[in-house]
Amino acid sequence: MLYENEKIDDLFENGLRIIRREDVFAYGSDSVLLASFVSLSKKDVVLDIGTGTGILSILLEGRYKASFTAVEIDPYMADMARRSTILNGQQDKIKVIECDVRTSHEMLGYEKYSVIVSNPPYFTGGTKSENAISKKSRHDDTLSMDELAYSAEKLLKNGGKLFLVYPSSRFASCCASLVSHNIMPKRVKPIYADEKKTRINCFLIEAKKGGKDGLIWEM
Repeated sequence: MLYENEKIDDLFENGLRIIRREDVFAYGSDSVLLASFVSLSKKDVVLDIGTGTGILSILLEGRYKASFTAVEIDPYMADMARRSTILNGQQDKIKVIECDVRTSHEMLGYEKYSVIVSNPPYFTGGTKSENAISKKSRHDDTLSMDELAYSAEKLLKNGGKLFLVYPSSRFASCCASLVSHNIMPKRVKPIYADEKKTRINCFLIEAKKGGKDGLIWEM
């Protein structure tokens, strides 16, 4: 079940656990916050884009018992996520697929999903990790915001929802990409970098395919 340098973390929710590796980017508080921002029903068919360790699918399936497909471009991370679903007995509810989301609609099908969730790689500058897995997880070389929006438009049913987390400095470009692909931002919640709430670090966003104007800010 565990490979070299791996460990199991307790998620302190519904007895869920997750496998991660010390020297590879695992998951952060933004994934946990995004999971709390997402609203689902048991009937939803959910796609988790760039699942990484599988943290979003594992938490959300535990809460809502919906059906999940989790896609991941890196073979090692896809295998790690798959082993975590087995660890939790979720392998029949979370299907982990190794693929490039930019062409995934050709394999997964068009307009199949009622909900997409994603904590995508969003760093564009700075020093990149020498670890190839960490680099894929953190930098958007393999999935830009426009590519994510393009894929979401192909994969979402009309009226389907997209939930994601993104850096505040790129709010305008994120919204522009979503709108250009017929996915309208509907709800936004800032993530603050400090306890005094003087600086916004990231934001959580809910957007609707085919939606109309009308944005709600949750402060």
